[in-house]
This record gives sequence, structure tokens and C-alpha cells, in this order.
Amino acid sequence: MKTFFALLTVGSLGLGVGQATADGLSGIDSFKSRSASSTGFEQTRKCAEEKKRLAVAFLVDESSSIRKADPKNQRVQAISKAVSTLSRNLALVSGEDQPVIDVLVAVFGESFFILGAGDNKQAENWISLRENAGEVDERIRELAGRNESSITNYQKGLEGIEDQFVRYTKKNGATCFALVWLSDGKIDLDNNSSTDSSEADSYSNMCTKTGVVNRLRGMKIFVFGIGLGGQAKEGDFDRMRRLVEGRDDCGTVLPENDSTFGLFIPVTSADLLESAFDGIFPPPPPPPEP
Repeated sequence: MKTFFALLTVGSLGLGVGQATADGLSGIDSFKSRSASSTGFEQTRKCAEEKKRLAVAFLVDESSSIRKADPKNQRVQAISKAVSTLSRNLALVSGEDQPVIDVLVAVFGESFFILGAGDNKQAENWISLRENAGEVDERIRELAGRNESSITNYQKGLEGIEDQFVRYTKKNGATCFALVWLSDGKIDLDNNSSTDSSEADSYSNMCTKTGVVNRLRGMKIFVFGIGLGGQAKEGDFDRMRRLVEGRDDCGTVLPENDSTFGLFIPVTSADLLESAFDGIFPPPPPPPEP
């Protein structure tokens, strides 16, 4: 029998490659496999297989623009299905081979906020998928109402999730991490598209040698960045991709075909979110024929 983590391989990721139009990004040209360059996630998978522990965090944009990018709250269903897939894969393994998988669900906009915990300092931020899958799903469902922020502060989100990974490590020891980060637009710190100075400063701060991006990479956290582009304009996700993958001027820079740090996945429509998440967390294989 395959181990659980042998099932966690990056399959053919559905990458919606959009054409620029006056209204934003629309249409899907092709679906391309990035599995050949998923070296970083392969390292994460092997790490988790060895340690039998994986911490998965979902960090989701709660800016008001998400209402237009995802009016049917399809991100909620897509993330819920992804976690359900993890549970189904987990059920295939028994005994000492069954791993520990802990899940955290958070949002970012003007600030960083952990769903389910709120202001309750006694609440557990990380939830065991094996023991409390229902509670994980309840927290995911809260995403439907998180769409009121007037700004999109990447730095608040990444520094907030970094703090949670650090706290998790202190409590549980060395482990293996994956971050799924979803946003529907570029950094926006003042709700003013005519200026970019504060956004450029924040981006530069994140990308310094000691910035949050390199700190996350130093912890060997593999990042899946999902850019939901239904309302985005061409170029809106340039900075996000650099933050996720280590491109151009952001932190430790990698060659174009190296994805040690993460994979950026452009999704041109909320209708395709489930396909994108199926690529990240593939469903279990069908049972063998008798």
C-alpha cells in the first residue's frame, strides 16, 4: 500500500492562462503541467513522509473585490473539497503509518485574522484533521462572510502566517509546512490606484534579505500562490508571483524553471478554483478492479 504522503504529489496543475482584455483577464488558453518543476513540493512531501507530520495553512484574501471575483463563494467550496480530499487520503492509511495533519485557516486584508479562534486566546489555531475535520470545515465556511476589507496588505498576511508557523514549531518541534495563499489582486494599501509608493515600499520590505519572504523560505515552507484573476488587470499578480516563486528582485532569486520555494497558479475564473485545488491536493486513486 502506498503511504499517505506518496499520494501528495503535484499532478497536472490546471493553470488558466488568460488573455488580456479591457475588462481584465478572461478565457483559458491551456492547461499545463508544472509537475516537472515541483521540486520544492517534492521536498516537502518527502519531509512529511519522514516526520509523519504536516501543517497546512490556508491564507485567503478578504478584500471587498473578492465579491466580484468570486460572487458565488466558490473559493469556500474549493478549499472545503481540498481538505476533504486530505481527509479521504488520510483514511487510506492506518496504524503507525497514519500521519498527523494540522490545518489553519486565516484571512488577510487590512490585517491578519485566524478564523474560528477570533479573540478567544484559549482557542486552538491549528486543528487536527484526523480528530476534528468537522471543525476545520466550519472555519472554512466562515470565509463566505469575509469580504469587507478596503485594502489588500500582503505583508500583514505573510507576517501573520509566519508567526503561526513559528508558534507551531515551538509547540510541536521541527515539522513540514505547506502554505496555500489565495488573492484576487495586487497589493493595495490605500485604496488608491493612482499611487504605488507605499505598495512598492511594502513589497521591497518583504523582499529584502531579512524580509518575510526569505524567512518563510528559510523555514522550508512551500507556498502555493493562487491568483484569482477574474477582476484583475494584466500585471496585477507580478509581485505576488515573485513573492511566491523567487523571481526577479524578490529575496533569494531562482532560475526560471526552478520552483524550490513555491508555485504561482493563475486562475482566470472562480469556476476553475476546484480544478486548481485538485491539482494541489489530488483525489485518492480509484480502488483496484477485482
